[in-house]
Amino acid sequence: MTTPTNKRIVLVTGATGKQGSAATRHILALPTSSPTASETDQGGGASVQQPVEWHVWALTRNPSSPAAHALAKEAERNHTSDRLKLVQGDLDVPASIRSVFEEAADEEGGDGDGGIWGVFAVFEYPGPGVKSDREKHQATALAQLALDFKIHAYVYSTTIPAGPKPEDAIEPAHRVKVQMQEYIQKELGPKGLNWIFLRPGFFMENFDGRLGPLCVTLFRDCVKKDTTITPVATDDIGRVAAGIFKNNELYIHKIINATSGPTTIQEMIDGYQRATGKPIRTAPAFLVKSVVRFNATPKNIIKQVERNHEARTKTGECPTFEAEVALAKSICEIRDYEAWTRWKIAEGEHGKGEEDHGDVNWNNVSIFKLFTGRS
Repeated sequence: MTTPTNKRIVLVTGATGKQGSAATRHILALPTSSPTASETDQGGGASVQQPVEWHVWALTRNPSSPAAHALAKEAERNHTSDRLKLVQGDLDVPASIRSVFEEAADEEGGDGDGGIWGVFAVFEYPGPGVKSDREKHQATALAQLALDFKIHAYVYSTTIPAGPKPEDAIEPAHRVKVQMQEYIQKELGPKGLNWIFLRPGFFMENFDGRLGPLCVTLFRDCVKKDTTITPVATDDIGRVAAGIFKNNELYIHKIINATSGPTTIQEMIDGYQRATGKPIRTAPAFLVKSVVRFNATPKNIIKQVERNHEARTKTGECPTFEAEVALAKSICEIRDYEAWTRWKIAEGEHGKGEEDHGDVNWNNVSIFKLFTGRS
């Protein structure tokens, strides 16, 4: 006889993007597990509860898109397709997202209050230098829905900030994320929202692919030599997110910094050399320096990473940074650039470990946008 299971549904926004697909993959990979002690202990005595089974509702504007099909194919390959559901919804239309919550609430087998159990909230990056309040509107509406439907764990993927105040963020999209963190903490947390902030560092994928040589050269030749950045692979963001959901009660109202740790670009270059036996690809230095001289986009990237380094290492403005990194590393191993490069080689460029669910200009960044600041 098959043992009945408690079905926990996690709604993943941006599910066809790098972060969302990684979170989807690793949540579905969580083993069926027993409830925690606090979940089984009710009224002073242990009660028998069903094992937990993890499901993902992957939110997408177009379930028929190639990226959505790729997500479904990956789940099929990993034998988890029976626990993945592609759901249609538009974060710009809150009513469509409410319908998803209501649909889940009507399904049998939900845990706790029924329906959506957790939310992994990641929002589309508008591109470098783009001034947009789109995430503010989307994140406000989604967090309110999570509160209304009594979600057990609302994991908001934000960013490691340049400093403690929103105005420290030179990049407009990062400034919005810091503002949203403050809003959720001060306004919705006291009302009962079980928020958890997952703050990724600088994506390792920025040093890969078509943009990689430009990004490596920008950091090598235009950033102060002792400046450290906080790299993380999107696959590891997904692993941390899955670990948070697995033991959500440990992380309610916590800030978790997902990064392998502060490192210089030279340390990353050396790690790549050790992993591959060859030098990392770079762009002509004179070209990158010329673009920086005349364009605000790469110039602001430099200012922001240097501001972040100073806040972490010199001014004492981020006293909890190391503890928040340690919290992420207590959830799972977070690979440094060398280890991630070795993993990519072992898995293949688009192997089973990292399906390409987006276009070549991932994260709304392209060579044209990076060096012109134009859409």
